[in-house]
Amino acid sequence: MAGPFRKRPLPRLQCSPIGLVEKRTPGEYRLIQHLSFPEGASINDGIPQELCKVEYTSFDEAVALVAGEGEGALMAKSDIKSAFRLLPISPGDFELLGFKFEGNISSIRHCQWEQVVRVPEEKLRKLQEQLEKAVRSESMTLQRIQSLLGLLNFVCRAVAPGRAFMRRLIDLTKGVKGKSTRVTIGKGAREDLKMWLEFLRHFNGVSMFLAIDPIANSELQLFTDAAGGIGMGAFFQGHWTQMQWPGDILCLNPSIAFLELYPIVVAVQLWGEKMANQRIVFRSDNQAVVAIINRKTSKCTPIMSLVRMLVMSCLRFNIMFKAKHIPGVENSIADALSRFQFQRFRQLAPWADKVGTPCPRLVLDI
Repeated sequence: MAGPFRKRPLPRLQCSPIGLVEKRTPGEYRLIQHLSFPEGASINDGIPQELCKVEYTSFDEAVALVAGEGEGALMAKSDIKSAFRLLPISPGDFELLGFKFEGNISSIRHCQWEQVVRVPEEKLRKLQEQLEKAVRSESMTLQRIQSLLGLLNFVCRAVAPGRAFMRRLIDLTKGVKGKSTRVTIGKGAREDLKMWLEFLRHFNGVSMFLAIDPIANSELQLFTDAAGGIGMGAFFQGHWTQMQWPGDILCLNPSIAFLELYPIVVAVQLWGEKMANQRIVFRSDNQAVVAIINRKTSKCTPIMSLVRMLVMSCLRFNIMFKAKHIPGVENSIADALSRFQFQRFRQLAPWADKVGTPCPRLVLDI
């Protein structure tokens, strides 16, 4: 920066106003030069619209870059205060950037990243406080919902599976005008808020990078199946479990979608730690199950209870779980388990554990 000068150093020097904008941290301010003032005759008004768009490398692109280099790769992030003041300016533009105050000294700070994403404790506390208030509220202003979504979006950089549970909150803001307008918190959105609260009580703010490439459940050796009036079975890399349908489930007159989803939830609860940080594509020949897993919602109360358990496990183990409909999927191992056909099961999977893993009874919220 040149100056200060008592008179204009350049005959055509244009001065734009400068000011302070409050930052998120109370008592901290950002110095700005208002190059869009006055409207219609500002410096920015002389820039063609097609040159006005700026795109930064996204957080997800940065994560993918490091994850692609494999274990041991590090990333360095330079956080430059007043970064735009350090960019070189073409001498031909000197006369466009006049102002009457001296600039601040810039400082550089360096950080190194492991292959994990860390959410600051302050952000987690703030999010938990806002969620607790939201759960108790019948309605919220548009501004409060947008603030909450901003925090959730930040946390979802570390916990990507959580993005699916922002959808109903985002839908609340559609078509709403005016930041002070109050919006009713519907049942679905409230359930999502409660799920976030439950998850945050056990989340330490640290999450591993997700694998770049999705993997099919067959590649993971993850198979599940349900046999109508008999039982269910699940198999994962030699480990297995099975259960006969108890009377309290059969008395619900459950749909086939419920029965097929049940062993999937059991499998993720039992062996989720070994599936952690994966993008899993679960192949099923049941279109209803595929739709439920992908939408992560259902109008059926018992099924929705299972969905919430599945999502909570996926959040806990950082698993992106999707489903794909494949007609006639080969599923002999899990089919044998669900029908309690032990001889057939041993012939199909002779390497499997001699003793199965005890099957947990899922407590349905119905």
